[in-house]
Amino acid sequence: MAKTIRQQIADLETKIGELQAKKTVLQVKADQEVNFDHIVPGAVIQFPYGKGEGRKVVQGTVAGVQLADPAQPKSAPMARVAIGEGFNAQLVTVYFAVVEAVISSPARPASEVEVEQAAQ
Repeated sequence: MAKTIRQQIADLETKIGELQAKKTVLQVKADQEVNFDHIVPGAVIQFPYGKGEGRKVVQGTVAGVQLADPAQPKSAPMARVAIGEGFNAQLVTVYFAVVEAVISSPARPASEVEVEQAAQ
């Protein structure tokens, strides 16, 4: 037996509700992703550093960026990052994939930063 129009509408509203919930979850995940275009010299990034029990999350300033070389099969984009300041700064190499957040960036429009801060 065919469904009535009211039953079809109720089914569609249920599906719409489910899709809206999925969209909300995906939007939260998308907002948390790091935009690699913002990792440029002068940007401040947050990433895990160290091994074992000494591993901690640190912030550093990007000194330089090396993008992946398409000619190399296992090449990946990476950044040279200064942890600390001045003469005591330590330079480390960080793969883009491990960057947890871009705190500030010269490539990041001010409007994005304002929207993100308003959301928090």
